[in-house]
Amino acid sequence: MSQVADPKPNQPYRTKIKREIDRVFSQVEGLFSARKPTADEVELDRPLDDSLASPEQISTSENLELGSLQHRNQLPALLDNLGKNKLGIELGVAVGIYSDAILSGGNLQKLFSVDRWSDHHDDAECAEAAQLLSRHGIRSSILRMTFDEAAELFADNAFDFIYLDGYAHTGQGGVDTLELWWNKLKCGGIFAGHDYHPKWQPTIDVVDNFVGRKGLSLNLTAEDPDLEPHAYPSWYIQKPTD
Repeated sequence: MSQVADPKPNQPYRTKIKREIDRVFSQVEGLFSARKPTADEVELDRPLDDSLASPEQISTSENLELGSLQHRNQLPALLDNLGKNKLGIELGVAVGIYSDAILSGGNLQKLFSVDRWSDHHDDAECAEAAQLLSRHGIRSSILRMTFDEAAELFADNAFDFIYLDGYAHTGQGGVDTLELWWNKLKCGGIFAGHDYHPKWQPTIDVVDNFVGRKGLSLNLTAEDPDLEPHAYPSWYIQKPTD
């Protein structure tokens, strides 16, 4: 099982850390702001080769349109249909199940998976996520940090896809969090999140407020937690192109 990078690694491991950080940044040159993540913020005990799944090896036959999704696992196919499948980020990862679904369900070239893994989401969950996502090779990078810290790494208009799944009980961190990450999304990209359900009323309130202020139409998936545990609907919108 993959382990979290030791904040005080030996010299060979330091070299490995530096190689991985440099590689991540070179893949998407120009999309980052000045600060790079520190060694202990990046989960690195994963394959360094790209011999695993590549975008060319993954395809989908679903002909999906905005507003037609029944399940959040269809979002990757929607991104493909829209031609918005270069760079994505999931904010709130836990054991990595949805990050894995994003990478398995479409042709997204690169996904950053961001989580602090603190409180009840602990080192064991981080290691489980790292093991699961390692099969996607260089298409996957894990950043162990807060959402605000992650936002400092990326320039505006960097992402084709942003998915929020962090703090349902506080409305995903509030409108300010949504505004912060909205700026990181390209025009035409998909902005989405989990837990649009009365159990998580703060999320409904914050998302409705945000979408209303933008004058956009809100789309919802149709998961039912009574039929599938923890399968709450997701919300999603497309950023206008003009």
